[in-house]
Amino acid sequence: MDFKPVIVEEFKVYGLCTELTTSQSENYQIITKHWQNFNNALKSRKLKLGTSWVKYGITKKIGNKYFYMVAIPSNIEIDGFDVETINTGEYVCFQHVGAMGLIKSTIYQIYKQIIPSSNFGLNENRTLIHFERYDYRFSWNKPNSAIDIYVPIERNT
Repeated sequence: MDFKPVIVEEFKVYGLCTELTTSQSENYQIITKHWQNFNNALKSRKLKLGTSWVKYGITKKIGNKYFYMVAIPSNIEIDGFDVETINTGEYVCFQHVGAMGLIKSTIYQIYKQIIPSSNFGLNENRTLIHFERYDYRFSWNKPNSAIDIYVPIERNT
């Protein structure tokens, strides 16, 4: 799996948030339905993203609960959408290639294999777990579909 450390500059996104469970299978269903609801919300607001579209999936932990936000970048407030700021910082950008049904395996590799064996540290008390960046390379179930997954890190010294 390709990955590299990157600096992400602060940006704002607007979207819809939903609560997750502790079950990856249930969460996959919740997130799939949430994306459908979000895309319908974009259509109902007549928000067209054009050919250079970008969307985000953001996983957060607040207290002992996990949340997933689907969003688009915008410098203008979007009525009825929540706002989230992605803070400037160091991240590791991983690339998931393949159908979305395989993303569980990619997430497992990131958190259970790659990060533990690297010099990247995670702040266990962070709110932002990771965010996914979707663009023109994304095509739901095609084997060449690609998304980027950004995990905020701290360097181990």
